[in-house]
Amino acid sequence: MNRFQNTTFNSLCVKSLNQWVRIGNIDARLSVFRALGKPKSHPEFPLDDEPHTTIDQLVEDMSYHVVQFLLQVAKGRSPNPSNKYGYYPYTKPAGEDTGAFQKVPTSWFASTLADVYPFVKHAEDKWPSLLKKFTPPMTGLWPVQTLKRHMNFQEALHLNRCSLFKLYEKEGGDYHGSAVVTQPADSGEGTESSSDDDDDDDEF
Repeated sequence: MNRFQNTTFNSLCVKSLNQWVRIGNIDARLSVFRALGKPKSHPEFPLDDEPHTTIDQLVEDMSYHVVQFLLQVAKGRSPNPSNKYGYYPYTKPAGEDTGAFQKVPTSWFASTLADVYPFVKHAEDKWPSLLKKFTPPMTGLWPVQTLKRHMNFQEALHLNRCSLFKLYEKEGGDYHGSAVVTQPADSGEGTESSSDDDDDDDEF
């Protein structure tokens, strides 16, 4: 799965998610982001510093920002002198065509979210050190905590991928133009995720 990773590029795309986490209650927003839906355990709303008054409103808002981020990653990077092929994490068609984007395997999305979680959680002034810490060699194995994050997001997407995209569309989100909405075989209709916010480790 390393071929679908480019931490430096992903970290540039994740600024909007990082900012979204910081315009409300950070703990609550990280919790719904980790679950990609409504976590099994969450604080009672309303919350201090949180403009949304219900967990459902927060989940809808999170869904919009997460899918927007994935679309930005999908568009990739055009060829340049240092890389004549460009960089298209989910293949070039997925960066240009709505139908191709909607068919991207869940594991690819989970891999991207696992890669950027530290950059969502921490302020931008921490990013230079994170890039050094969370960028294993292309031939190296993933660190254990990165693997755990991937498994968490894989499960969360399995449960909530379908509802994540539906909520994105409900919020007025657009893809790469019109297309017939497809539902991958491993996508869920939306349910409470088994992921919770007990893990406060920086590596998740």
